[in-house]
Amino acid sequence: MVRSCISNESESGDLVKRIQTPFLLGVFLAMLAFGVMPEGRADDRQWPYYGQDDFELDGLRLCWYVNGGRAEARDGMLHLTAPTDKRAFVALKGLYQVSEPRIYLYWPWAMETKLVPSEEVPGKTIAFNAGIMINFGNDRAQGQSEFLGIASTTDTVAWQSMFEARLEKRDGITSFSYLIDGHVTDIEPPRGSEDSKAFHLRVEGVGEDGRTLRVGVKAGAEDPWNWSPEFQLAHPAVHASPMAVYNGPVTSAETTAAFDFIHFEGLSFDPGVFHRDDSEYLRSLTEEQIEATHAAGRSVHYIRDEVPKVKEPAPQGERTTARVPDTLDLVDRMKLSINAITECVDRGADFEPYCHVFVNPNGWSNASVQYNPDMERGAPVLLHDIHGYNTGIGEAWVESLPLLRLATGSSLNMEVSQGMIDNMRRMIGEDGLPQVPLDGRPWGCFTSWWVHDPLTGSSLDGDLTMTGEYAWGRFLSTLAVWHAATDSPALRVEIERMVDAFERLDRERPQMPQGMTTEFGLVQAYKFTGYEPAREAAARLLEKTRARKFQPDGSFSGHYHGTSFSVLSMAELAVLTGDDELMEFVKSSYEFAVSKGWPLIGFYPEGVNQDPPNGETCSFTHLPKIAILLSRAGKGDYWDDVDQLARNHMIECQLTESDWLYDLGKRIPNPILPSPAGYDGVRDVGRRLIGGFAAFTTLNDYFNLNILHAPGPIVGCCTGNGARSLYYVWRNILERTDDGLNVNLILNRASPWADVDSFLPYQGRVDVRMKADLPLRARMPGWVDLDQVTCAVGDEPRALSWEGRYASPGRVAAGQVARFDFPIDERTIQLQIGAVDATLVIRGATVVDITPKGRTFGLYQNRDHYRAGQIRWRTVERFVPGRTIDW
Repeated sequence: MVRSCISNESESGDLVKRIQTPFLLGVFLAMLAFGVMPEGRADDRQWPYYGQDDFELDGLRLCWYVNGGRAEARDGMLHLTAPTDKRAFVALKGLYQVSEPRIYLYWPWAMETKLVPSEEVPGKTIAFNAGIMINFGNDRAQGQSEFLGIASTTDTVAWQSMFEARLEKRDGITSFSYLIDGHVTDIEPPRGSEDSKAFHLRVEGVGEDGRTLRVGVKAGAEDPWNWSPEFQLAHPAVHASPMAVYNGPVTSAETTAAFDFIHFEGLSFDPGVFHRDDSEYLRSLTEEQIEATHAAGRSVHYIRDEVPKVKEPAPQGERTTARVPDTLDLVDRMKLSINAITECVDRGADFEPYCHVFVNPNGWSNASVQYNPDMERGAPVLLHDIHGYNTGIGEAWVESLPLLRLATGSSLNMEVSQGMIDNMRRMIGEDGLPQVPLDGRPWGCFTSWWVHDPLTGSSLDGDLTMTGEYAWGRFLSTLAVWHAATDSPALRVEIERMVDAFERLDRERPQMPQGMTTEFGLVQAYKFTGYEPAREAAARLLEKTRARKFQPDGSFSGHYHGTSFSVLSMAELAVLTGDDELMEFVKSSYEFAVSKGWPLIGFYPEGVNQDPPNGETCSFTHLPKIAILLSRAGKGDYWDDVDQLARNHMIECQLTESDWLYDLGKRIPNPILPSPAGYDGVRDVGRRLIGGFAAFTTLNDYFNLNILHAPGPIVGCCTGNGARSLYYVWRNILERTDDGLNVNLILNRASPWADVDSFLPYQGRVDVRMKADLPLRARMPGWVDLDQVTCAVGDEPRALSWEGRYASPGRVAAGQVARFDFPIDERTIQLQIGAVDATLVIRGATVVDITPKGRTFGLYQNRDHYRAGQIRWRTVERFVPGRTIDW
């Protein structure tokens, strides 16, 4: 029997397109990264990523990377200064790895520059050693390799070759040469070199073998090239890392060389390489795929043109005003989540969520062709990529919105959430299976490991209609929560159709693992519709997952969030079906999961046994609900885990200030290029991000800059999952049972039966303002000495009875206030997580101070007022929803 999971709190005690117009300017920058801009847009946008640079701008363009010295663009030249002890270079960035300026080479190609000798640069030395530097590489070269003088023949070797085309001047004599792996070959000086004040230097990749080079030099622009003989590299060169102009030390003083321009030729430097019909990158695509790319950026091809309208309901409930202690209120935090979820979307691209904010001065090593040069403009930038809908980001956002609105009463940006759910439903085929469109979403077409990798030809998709099973279940759970919020018959039809489709796939390929979101979606579909095939499929998939991913004792390895998702699904199914054996397994697995983190503050790693641990919001988001279900099922008392998490790392991971993001952007070691007018991803980014959740924290810092795959501090998956964890905790602060009212957590909460006013951590006190005549029980946290707890109802002391840690003054009448008091102390502990060894001051369960402070944006700051002995008060509007959803 499926119990009702939507409660009318005032009456029940059971808590249980296709679009036809072009995209707006908001998507054009991402389109440019793939070369799908309408004719002329690249020039209009001033984003000459490859091609040439004449250094007429005030600063270096974003396509350049500076290393080892100082670089300045002025007077129409690049002035590159080398220190006394090392070489300085300016390298062209590559599409694949920003932190490693790797250019993928397709023969033929050329690189040319005009070098101005240093005696022509006022105030600098006359000696110089400068030119073009290229480090050729092939990660899977065939042939011989040598290590420690021992030659061997292997099928694949990682091969590199350092090449330089250089001009040197010592003692007034200018020489020209090229160098490969330390072996120097001279080049005849060009005509007029004795009197020339500048030299043109050119390197060409000749032919199509990927190995043949030649070097040219000339003194004047109109002079003929003086070419070296052609020569070959040891192996075909797949990439260059770096591809640079350089200036090296030749004296005991620093030197400066000036470059008048740098020019590139060939397919390797074409910004439209990914969508040009003649692109080498597209040779591995079918004609149908190439045809589909032509439409990218113009209109999104949804699998369904239209869907039956399901209108998002406006929040309904009672609003009152109250003066309360200024302590943690999760309603405030959920309102911030609504801001981030509904503002960090691209209104010009069907409200698609932005996946990332780019603002890491260290760059990032994400192996993806979706590099957006605007990420390094010196300020935070929002960006789309493949993750928007195929890894649960967009789906998680839409799933969370009905919950957040029910809890807060907020109607902020309802047109956004309506658009998001409409477009998500258009991605669900008549057969019930989601199909995430790639047409019209150029950022979703190509990436190295998700859909299609044009560099290797490997593909997960045949026709550019990505059906990412990793996130399929989030479509189903989203339909389930919107059905719970709307009671829509149309959504029930779509839910049952998707459940049947998942069942069909599982029968057709029983050995193929389903995504953990599928398990969760099936459980939620059963929970809110009672559709029996959903229960059967969920049980079957979870049984296979249990055998595949878990040890008999409940332990697991790998991705923390992904696996805990399965544990949550097991817990939900065990409650729905009364499966005690499954709930015992959940208990074992939960306790293992908690042992891999630091429950005292709620810090959990991105991966089990991750070293060093990276705190990812997603990792802890399932734990509160698992702990709550276990506690309700009588498998233990895990409320302190929930309380400690909620007061500390959970809310510290939510962004409440954004000025520091702009300060961080100023540290990006590249010049600022003005953003194109109308690009939505740079509009008011800081305000829009407020309420988002961190993805790369340390014990004391919001953003660990040393995480190589971190483009910025916030990732969309964490924002959606973090919002849902807030709801998990808020809804279970108190619960109406058949025999009274339980206050499980001493946190602020308004409800139809009572309002809870928490004084923690100012002082050990909680007031429960009763609105109904009910027996009351309030749980005291684990750090409280139960012998010192007192209670007064009105002005009269009340004796307490105890059920575990629950203190009961008996029945309390409507209109009365039950006040509980208990001592609160501070304690100081030493805690080390990864490389951070910190001293924490904890008041009750709340971290009120930490030393050392974080370097980027410190966690646990601005909490001194909790220790001052003076309670802050504030006046708030409290919203009591007419119903909630037991999600």
